Amino acid sequence: MLRDRSGFTLIELIIVLSILAILSSLTIPKYKKIIAYEKLDITAKQLVADLREGQQKALAQETNVQADFYRNINGTSTDVYILKILEKNGYKKYKSVTLPKDIQLVDARFGNNNMLCTFSTSGKPTLNGHIKLENKNGQNLFVIVYQTGRIRISKDQP
Repeated sequence: MLRDRSGFTLIELIIVLSILAILSSLTIPKYKKIIAYEKLDITAKQLVADLREGQQKALAQETNVQADFYRNINGTSTDVYILKILEKNGYKKYKSVTLPKDIQLVDARFGNNNMLCTFSTSGKPTLNGHIKLENKNGQNLFVIVYQTGRIRISKDQP
C-alpha cells in the first residue's frame, strides 16, 4: 500500500530557509541605508519648512527673523537651530529644534555670519548661504538659501 506523499521534506525546508536567510542578509544593510537617508531627507524638509515659516513671520510682522545654528551643544553631539524674531527689546526665541541624534549639522554658512541666517522685513535673507546636514552613513544634503528668498534642498554642494 502506497501513501500519498504531499508536502516538503526537511531537507527542502532547510534549503529554502537558508536561501531566504542569505537574501535577507544582503538586503537588510541596504534597507538600513535607505531608512537613514529618509531620516536625513525628512530633517532637511523640516528645516526648509521652518526657514519658510521664518520668512512668512518676517513679512507678516514686518520685522527681522533670525535662524541661529549651533553644533555640539554643551559639549554633547547635539545640534540645534533656533528661530528668533526681532522685537522692541531684542530678539525673542519662538522655536527651537534639536536635530535627531544620527543627523549632524556639519556646516551653516551665510557670508561672514557663519551659523546665522537673517530674514529681513521683505522676507528675503540678507545673504546667500547653505546648511549642510549629514547622516551616520556619510550621506549629505544641503539646504540652500538664496537672497531672492528661494530655499531648496540639494544633494550637490553649492
